[in-house]
Amino acid sequence: MVEFQVFRVVLPCHPIQEALAFYEPIFGITAKKVSDGRYYFMLGSVVLVCYDSIADGDGYRVSSNPEHIYITTSDIYETYERVKNQSPLVISPQIQKMPWGERSFYLIDPFGNKICFVEQGTEFYGK
Repeated sequence: MVEFQVFRVVLPCHPIQEALAFYEPIFGITAKKVSDGRYYFMLGSVVLVCYDSIADGDGYRVSSNPEHIYITTSDIYETYERVKNQSPLVISPQIQKMPWGERSFYLIDPFGNKICFVEQGTEFYGK
């Protein structure tokens, strides 16, 4: 049987230095520089890539992701406070328990990307 696993997700961010200033305090880690326009955050077994196409020399600007990226966290309350301190464009007014059982909150980052943080252990994978 052939198996698959997601290992890298690209998050378009421009300018890249503002992306690092936004995400490093949230994740509590320093991103690894891969190139002038690519920085990697190791989040478990998946790499979250902050990508600035202009800084990377691609000659065009990439728009934000159209749908949410879901990221689990071991401490949803601490994460909520960290995100609030980074001044996202939009953030849920509070952490919510969804009808399917996830405890989470949503935000739009300064680059227009939609993110949802979900408390570990409450993830819903379908029935």
